[in-house]
Amino acid sequence: MTASESAGPQPKPKPEGSHDDDSLAELGYRPELKRTLGDFINQPQIFSVVTSIAIIMIYFAYLMVTLPMLVRRLRGQWRPAEGRFTLGRLGLPVNVLAVLWGTAMTVNLAWPGRRSTTPPDRSTGICAGGRSCSSAWSHWAASPTTGSSSGPVRVCSPSTRPPPREERPVDQFDYVVVGGGTAGSVVASRLSEDPSVSVCLLEAGPSDLGDDNILRLNRWMWLLESGYDWDYPVERQEKGNSFLRHARAKVLGGCSSHNSCIAFWAPAEDLDEWAAMGLDGWSAADCFPLYRRLEDNDAPGDHHGRGGPVRIRTVPPEDPCGTAVLAACEEVGIPIAPFNTGTTVLDGANWFQINAREDGTRCSASVAYLHPVMDSRPNLEVRTGLQAKRLALDENLRCTGVDYLSPDLIRTLRVHARREVIVSCGAIDTPKLLMLSGIGPAGHLRETGVEVLVDSPGSVATSRTTPRASSCGTPSNP
Repeated sequence: MTASESAGPQPKPKPEGSHDDDSLAELGYRPELKRTLGDFINQPQIFSVVTSIAIIMIYFAYLMVTLPMLVRRLRGQWRPAEGRFTLGRLGLPVNVLAVLWGTAMTVNLAWPGRRSTTPPDRSTGICAGGRSCSSAWSHWAASPTTGSSSGPVRVCSPSTRPPPREERPVDQFDYVVVGGGTAGSVVASRLSEDPSVSVCLLEAGPSDLGDDNILRLNRWMWLLESGYDWDYPVERQEKGNSFLRHARAKVLGGCSSHNSCIAFWAPAEDLDEWAAMGLDGWSAADCFPLYRRLEDNDAPGDHHGRGGPVRIRTVPPEDPCGTAVLAACEEVGIPIAPFNTGTTVLDGANWFQINAREDGTRCSASVAYLHPVMDSRPNLEVRTGLQAKRLALDENLRCTGVDYLSPDLIRTLRVHARREVIVSCGAIDTPKLLMLSGIGPAGHLRETGVEVLVDSPGSVATSRTTPRASSCGTPSNP
């Protein structure tokens, strides 16, 4: 799916003083800071609803306290002492404030578009439209890629609505990569090695940068069924196991930031079979040199790579439970066979190799390919917390961009691609995005109310996975 390449390589335009009013990412929005007060206030619908509920609760609590006092006073059963402070004296101001606040919140909820999100010029404090800013709504924003504070960002309170959409600058890159998982992280990093092109990476989950919950490999089991997991339920099975969950990572780095980081070379026989079936470039002779190029492996053998971006090391035989399991395997005739030696292991058990560093942190695709360059490549923009909604196709059915949900999940924004859109959302979400875009089995799309643009039954494939069982603990008697 490619866009027109007639424009040629161009850096991403960023006109000074201009801003896409629909893009909170340009305000420095970071999903991991979503619960801070500044970002909370900057989402008018949510802010209006929550604060209105809070005011209503306070008002009713006030009524519950003061009404009995007023009733007793009217009956002559109660007299406040001279000069004594009573809640009854707050009646008028509380009622007035409640009415004013309710009116303001109603207007705020019904007409959120009245506030422009155009940031001011940092030297003058004046917005691009020439309007002054209200400091009451200012907050500190952080860079979506570096996490560093970019200074105070003010949200204006103009008397007019934002400019029409056709007058706003176009959010455009040479390449748009949808899905910042294992493959997407690598693709975005490799494409941005060319400084003459601009690359935008969209990821629905949060960033893993500096998050020990993700980076510490010994915490991987706690990521399952958490906020970092799409946690898909499986289809009902004829022979049972109908309540299994299918873990799919919702975080930068994808499943390489979510799983146990077991590192296996693909069996040469499988790769050669793919090539024999017509998948050119996927034979073992084609793929194994790429394995050597990406890895920094501590295992012996000339077939392993040294100095690559992905650290791969052999798990030391220190766990007493694992040692006992291997001893039991030998007792029943299962041989001890090392992995990743260049020969496919058909029958055997041993310690795995893992893509992790010596300090116990995972060496995921994002750690290996994105973290080292996110601060040093101005032509690479990583946007997290933004879920793709559909692919944008022109009249010739060429993909020219991606529609995605704003962080408040209310508005749909679009990022355009001058050259290509690369969809790398995984085995489940890639066909899902294609079908939401009208590309897939025509009958199924019509059943779900999606307009059919391309009847492509092969866009949806059967996904197979292997259930895993893990035990964690220190046995007292292995």
